[in-house]
Amino acid sequence: MKFAILFGGWIALAALVSPAGSRFIWRFRPRVQAVVAIAANTALALVPVSALAVALSTALAQIPASESFLDRCGMLLMGLVDKPLANPGASLTLLLLALAPLGLAVGVIRAWRSQAASRKFAQTGTDTLVLAGSDQHFAFTAGLIRPRVVISQGLMDQMRSEWQPVVLAHEEAHRRGRHPLVIFICEAIALGIPLLPFRWVADMVRASLESLADEHAARALGDRTLVAEAIAGLALESVGATLGFEGNEVARVRRLLTDTHSTHPAIATALVIGVFGLIGFSGAHLAHCGDESVRELQVAQCQLSSSSTISD
Repeated sequence: MKFAILFGGWIALAALVSPAGSRFIWRFRPRVQAVVAIAANTALALVPVSALAVALSTALAQIPASESFLDRCGMLLMGLVDKPLANPGASLTLLLLALAPLGLAVGVIRAWRSQAASRKFAQTGTDTLVLAGSDQHFAFTAGLIRPRVVISQGLMDQMRSEWQPVVLAHEEAHRRGRHPLVIFICEAIALGIPLLPFRWVADMVRASLESLADEHAARALGDRTLVAEAIAGLALESVGATLGFEGNEVARVRRLLTDTHSTHPAIATALVIGVFGLIGFSGAHLAHCGDESVRELQVAQCQLSSSSTISD
């Protein structure tokens, strides 16, 4: 039953963040969309770990309790190496536990390298806004801990003056929300774990943060039409490929101009509760399996506070 809930929840989330499911999520308000996307990314990573913990805890329970901690670990490893198909769940668990850190390390390195150029520009100044002396057209926010807005002089010179506040407000939303850090984490997971749903959810997180920044710019300037015009104009002129233009500009402009969200708030609330419920179930189950594994391995807790007594 536990595996069925975890597996079913993971498949449902994968379908939700797929290209078909993302059309449904796009109907939510940007803030709800961002929350659902980030929570789905967390759940997609946590659910498999919880399922693996179940398999490992079950395997440990089959080893005689009379053995010591090291003996039981050695017996488990020797048994799986000798007959890996005797307990495929435990064998797969140990294999994935060995490969997961390596995969995540590779993902972090690849994500770090992909942001190398943007970090180089962001480190050239100490202010939150860096005006790069370049004739190229770009504007982005870079930096994981202290993000900075970077805009090229070429873009500022050739962009219409009324669009400049839109770009600044849009990137300021990315900076204040530390969106580069969120995107970096999602990208590292997607690059380190070669499963398609992680790629889908990374794209969804990026799109939702772009839409959230659009809404911030519209509120800051008090003109949704101006923001929509700037997005459409810059996209049509093909200036600023790093402004978040990833093929969803039409949907972003339509959202700004219509300001309508056909999804009922109750549906959005239920979806958010469902995603966080799956995270809670997975996390609680992971903690439970970890506690059971510790008990099965007979790992003694520290007794320094209760084992020593003072006598006259």
